[in-house]
Amino acid sequence: MNKLLPERLGALQPISGNRDVFGETVFVKPYEMLRFSEKLKVACDILRQTMLVCNVPNPMDDVINLTGDSYTACVAFVDYLANNNLGCNYKICFARKSVYEDDCAITTHFIVLVSDENGNCFQVDPSPYVGYKCGKVEPINQRWYDEYVVVEGELESALQTIRWYIYELTNLKEKSHDFVIQRIEYARKVVEKYEIMKGYFFVLCDICNIEETIKENAEIAQANYRVAMRRISADIQTIQILRENNGTLVSQLELIQTISSEKKKFGLEREKFTYIYGQRRKVSELTPRFFYEEKLNLAMIKSSAFFIGRDEFFKQYLSDGHMTTGEYLTNLGESNTLGISKMILFHPDGYKYIHEMDGPNYIFLINDKVENVLARKKEIRKKYSPNFDGKTFVWYNGKELQWKPIAMNLVHSADNSAETCCNYQCGYPESQLMTRFMYPNLKLIF
Repeated sequence: MNKLLPERLGALQPISGNRDVFGETVFVKPYEMLRFSEKLKVACDILRQTMLVCNVPNPMDDVINLTGDSYTACVAFVDYLANNNLGCNYKICFARKSVYEDDCAITTHFIVLVSDENGNCFQVDPSPYVGYKCGKVEPINQRWYDEYVVVEGELESALQTIRWYIYELTNLKEKSHDFVIQRIEYARKVVEKYEIMKGYFFVLCDICNIEETIKENAEIAQANYRVAMRRISADIQTIQILRENNGTLVSQLELIQTISSEKKKFGLEREKFTYIYGQRRKVSELTPRFFYEEKLNLAMIKSSAFFIGRDEFFKQYLSDGHMTTGEYLTNLGESNTLGISKMILFHPDGYKYIHEMDGPNYIFLINDKVENVLARKKEIRKKYSPNFDGKTFVWYNGKELQWKPIAMNLVHSADNSAETCCNYQCGYPESQLMTRFMYPNLKLIF
């Protein structure tokens, strides 16, 4: 088991206090009082945030290093459950044909099935991705996918072989024609016996520039597009109904993220990228583990600091000569295209301060320890907060706004890598892997 995973789930402490960033996780009461599904959710949350995303992982060490993809996550998750004596009858399954896909859909995605002591079966997706059902735990009675194929026996052996071929061929600079054809033929024979492996065959052909799958792949994409567009239209209406009836933010955010991930598959929405240490990275693939290993912690210059003209000074003060990176501007008070204010998703009390944060907010990362950044944040608030309490000003949106020190306290910083990730992704809620509804792994503190 990876050393960054908390060894015993039962020894973890519940989140207490409604002002805690993660105060709306399932783990707000003692572990022994949680339902079985809630315990699974805690384990799933911890595993997802402790992974590094790698879409072509090394099958020799991906599980122990927690660096990989959907299959890596499922294998590691089963190991984690077994080490904690949580559940039984574990099954890792290929998952094919979601409600956004046509009957002809192929897959390289996996989920885990696990039962409680009474034989009740649950489906879990511990994948370190953002999209349909990623991070969810639900009973099996409403299946997420039309087809589940258990990975075992000869199929498991074939899967591991082809995953190795994909890694090998991706990383080889030179490969002979015979070397490539031998692996393609092996995969072709596997698909003849196990049709569920067709998705991996397509991946292998793409890496090796074999053109035989191009036409079929295009036909599948076109068929999936028609199904997805119908479903997305229905989802948008569902979000509106949830909003009108005060439906849960978790449900709304899940739909927003799923719609976004489906649109990206068809080029209808752009992937969100950021530059950290000069390297271009997908926002959706940033996990708390990433910030922990890169020794980065979040700081924010709030709209109120811009309003009094001290934004640049506070940035220098917070960084204190340490390297900064990953900066971007966002308006946390505005609503995204589907109507949810980012502040509502930012913090349990965020709904109270939408107007105060309706303006420029500068988010950046500092290569310094949490406690050091925290100390400088407190110094700024103590030394430089203006005596504007109760006074009214014309704000960025042209409306009059009364100064509230609790919301307009100039700067913010995160307390750990989980909060750094959650807050850093706040400008892109549709791409946010670490949400405030997940239980944080507090071993990830730099």
